Amino acid sequence: MVPDCGRPMSTRYHRDGRAAYECAASRADQTATPGCRSVAAATLDEAVAERLLAALNPEEVALALAAATEVADRQARTTRAAELAVERARYQADRAERAFHACEPENRLVARSLEARWEAKLVALAEAEQALTATQTKLTPLPQPAELEALTSDLPRL
Repeated sequence: MVPDCGRPMSTRYHRDGRAAYECAASRADQTATPGCRSVAAATLDEAVAERLLAALNPEEVALALAAATEVADRQARTTRAAELAVERARYQADRAERAFHACEPENRLVARSLEARWEAKLVALAEAEQALTATQTKLTPLPQPAELEALTSDLPRL
């Protein structure tokens, strides 16, 4: 176990392309500070990769795939609900427009109230369309389950 000097580690690349993790304090003052260490990056990276691959067992991958499927289903339901809201608002706006046009011109009070109702329905339609657009742009594309399974089938090579 490497003693901890309490300072962060930084990455240093040697001229031959090798990388090392070094104590940031020793780089700052260019002296060998007691407790500061340097570790070859390849050694540490290999140990981290082994631990990661050990944690990514088939059961964990299956859980991740199930979670991705659930997120995709939830996104589809949210989008469909927004689409239905737009359809409902469009229908109500069309209905209010037909009622306004069916009104006799000499019934000014009725015509004014029908026109106000129609305008309110048009505002509701515009808001529903904006909500649908916001929902569609907010959705992050998820990879297909087959793609995820293909990626996870050979994790050590990846």
